[in-house]
Amino acid sequence: MVSSRKMQRRCFKIGKRIHKVSLAETEAGRAKVRLDEGTEKEISFLRLNEHALILELPEGRVPVYLARRGGDLFVQIQGQAFQLREEDSDHSLQEASGAGEEDKTISAPMPGKVVKILVKPGASVQRTQPVIILDSMKVEIELKASSDGRVREVLVKEGQQLDMGQPLITLE
Repeated sequence: MVSSRKMQRRCFKIGKRIHKVSLAETEAGRAKVRLDEGTEKEISFLRLNEHALILELPEGRVPVYLARRGGDLFVQIQGQAFQLREEDSDHSLQEASGAGEEDKTISAPMPGKVVKILVKPGASVQRTQPVIILDSMKVEIELKASSDGRVREVLVKEGQQLDMGQPLITLE
């Protein structure tokens, strides 16, 4: 068994909140992870390429897509897209202004093409409701609302090519 590497600590801003993430790869395809001050968990994963991996969870395999642009990391897990911005390690959860507020913009987690828009301006949406389907590298990805709300604006059209991080839909 490969000995555990030193735990790396990083702070990421997700929406308006800062989270502390600790991560150590223990051996090929296995790592220990802790979010904020929670319990350390062992995870298994299979890296497919630079932008995709599969998490091995008790409930099954979960594909994860990753893309970087500047200091931002875009992560898509089970249709949920997250934009993470690395912050310096001096941040704490209490220092995050607006803690608890949710990001109201749904952005492209990677380059691709809009296949189908599932909502219109003015429509009510619930957290995890599918709102748009993207095609990236011949894989259809269903993006979901990050919070309950109302669609303020749809910023793209079906068939449109997208850049990573491009805003797609805003909620209010």
